[in-house]
Amino acid sequence: MTEILDRLRVLTASLTSPDLLAKLVESLPDALVVVDEGGLVILFNEQAELLFGYHRSEVLGKAVEILVPEAARELHIKHRAGFVAEPRNRPMGLGLNLSGRHKNGSEFPVQINLSPVQTPDGLFVSAVIRKKRA
Repeated sequence: MTEILDRLRVLTASLTSPDLLAKLVESLPDALVVVDEGGLVILFNEQAELLFGYHRSEVLGKAVEILVPEAARELHIKHRAGFVAEPRNRPMGLGLNLSGRHKNGSEFPVQINLSPVQTPDGLFVSAVIRKKRA
């Protein structure tokens, strides 16, 4: 039993390593986009780069609406403010057909799950995004 507890302590300690956390984020099979309360992108993983066609350097610090079809941007800003006012884990746009916007302007169907993350720097919202199959 002591051996198991020792192993758990080592594993738990390794999870706080910034290198390991970065590797975990990059190894996710889905796009991960994290925004701050103002909707600015603060994290954009490799799968997000592949899905949206942007390098993270083009998106970090920009409004998340760059990834939203132009016709839906104004409404998205309102919905984002509503989520910040009442944050909870949930699918985004339940019952709606959501679309993402690629860098080249094309749109594609997506599934998005939202999670609030309270930090000392304020509320962050993580969005796990998956392209829907046709």
